[in-house]
Amino acid sequence: ISLRRRKLIFFSFLLMILSGFFELLNIGSLLPVLTSFSNPEDILNNKLYGFLLELFNIKSSESIIYFTSIIFILLVIISNLFRILTLYINAKSAALISSDISCKVYQNTLFQPYQTHLERNTSDIITNIINGTQQIVGTLNSSLRVLYSLVNFIFVFIALVLIDTKIAVVSLITFAFIYILIIVYFKKLLREKSNDIYKSNLRIVKLIQESFGSIKN
Repeated sequence: ISLRRRKLIFFSFLLMILSGFFELLNIGSLLPVLTSFSNPEDILNNKLYGFLLELFNIKSSESIIYFTSIIFILLVIISNLFRILTLYINAKSAALISSDISCKVYQNTLFQPYQTHLERNTSDIITNIINGTQQIVGTLNSSLRVLYSLVNFIFVFIALVLIDTKIAVVSLITFAFIYILIIVYFKKLLREKSNDIYKSNLRIVKLIQESFGSIKN
């Protein structure tokens, strides 16, 4: 992988951390909103919100509700923007890296000795390159998504621990159980589908070659 692609991956990882951090702030800002609806005066006990309310000279209950709601909405918007940007950069990184690898593989294949080309089946080579490219894109994209989900989960878990440790532990056990069920159920299915895709691509390439070959003949 080139230095440029490594920088892109590093930038993507930074976006994941920032996105997770804003997710934490997003969850943390929900509690003051709920508190402002039930008992606005309790918000003053929060050091950060108490400082901001005093800074902007906000004293009435209605103003406190508006203020906490606006902060929550802004954090939701920022969090979602970072999420969209992170997913876009992840997809772009996966596509560019797989493109670089595919070009390298194609170049190495093209510059093989003449005798090697005579002994190889062209359709198999084309299929392997196409399938390899698709698998690299899918693997990189999936890996970056899993990493992004893991970073997000860590920040959300931290937020839940700060709010209520019991809720955090129960959530951790529940999500772990659900993920294990999903992995066990879909592992075999994904393997079968990937084999079907490979065989379909092989048939498509052979059909195209035979079609052009019949035209020449």
